[in-house]
Amino acid sequence: MAVICSTDELPKVLLFYPPQMAELARSIAKESRCVQLGTIDWEQMGPNSGNIFPSIRMVHPRQVKGASTVFLASFDTPDYIYEQLAIMTMIPRLGAGSLKIVLPFFPSLTLQTEGGERGSGKVGDVPTSRTLARLLSCVPKTKTGPTEMVMFDIHHLQERFYFEDNVVPRLETAMDLLIARLDASLKRPVGPGDDPQAKAKRRATEPNVPVIAFPDESRAKRLKRLFPGFSLAICTRMQANGKVVLLEGDVKGRRVVLVDDLIFTGRTTLECGALLKSLGATELSCYVTHPVFSYESWLNFVKGPFERVYVTDSIPSQAAKLRKFGSPFEVLSLAPLIAPIIEEEALLATPPAAPTLSR
Repeated sequence: MAVICSTDELPKVLLFYPPQMAELARSIAKESRCVQLGTIDWEQMGPNSGNIFPSIRMVHPRQVKGASTVFLASFDTPDYIYEQLAIMTMIPRLGAGSLKIVLPFFPSLTLQTEGGERGSGKVGDVPTSRTLARLLSCVPKTKTGPTEMVMFDIHHLQERFYFEDNVVPRLETAMDLLIARLDASLKRPVGPGDDPQAKAKRRATEPNVPVIAFPDESRAKRLKRLFPGFSLAICTRMQANGKVVLLEGDVKGRRVVLVDDLIFTGRTTLECGALLKSLGATELSCYVTHPVFSYESWLNFVKGPFERVYVTDSIPSQAAKLRKFGSPFEVLSLAPLIAPIIEEEALLATPPAAPTLSR
């Protein structure tokens, strides 16, 4: 029998997670009283045990039967993908009423497309993103149908077509975290309940509103619709000499926020920042949803052109490191965005009200 939330009479949703997602899972539970954290023993077998594979156990497996379940996954390193896939495939077999997988960061890995496909890659190159999508597509269906796979700011949009019928990809964006932060900094703050058109109009007339800049045309084309009312600037790299130039917009005397979905090494981001600073930006920040920062490249941002570097906790290992380091980094939690997505499962599990018979 489903446990009912004491405040809004919605059924509880079981949220399972790997150890590296524990902090985010607890934050999500604080955001929504409909979330009940599930318990899994993640025991790593040592080399002296004779078995190098992990020993995993769901502590209360019977509570899964008929329940709305969510698994909060972390694929930022291949070291723990096997264990998480094992849990994902087990939940439907325990009779879960529904399963939703929240994978904040879907890694692009080596190539996003096969060799020779639309001119990208070489024949023989292995598109490992497709391989990962196929593995996730092996998750069995639940009683209510295919599993929904929620991903934030996926780097290559075509990757959503790699999933097969057992999984339905759902693309979300974390840009709302940045917009909320920017709206709160205005002289006349924009509230979350304000009309969208009124928000855009206020941003357009606010003298202190920052310019939203993008590192290239493809990012601008994809993301600019998410920033209504903001002035925009677009950078690009010239093919002839490899230099970064400003293609569109004016940043002189303005606050500027450079926006991207993902940073690998940060080379382009830093070059764009230096350019915008040289063109007269008075205050420069950057935002990235997925702070990969390969080869400890985040250290290049410590004394870089940005006064503030906003990231999310989609990659828990990097988020913990940057949160501990402090300025110029600020970690924005995905919990306020994930909690309402999980609550959808509670709404779907709520039985319809009995019809009232009139005499």
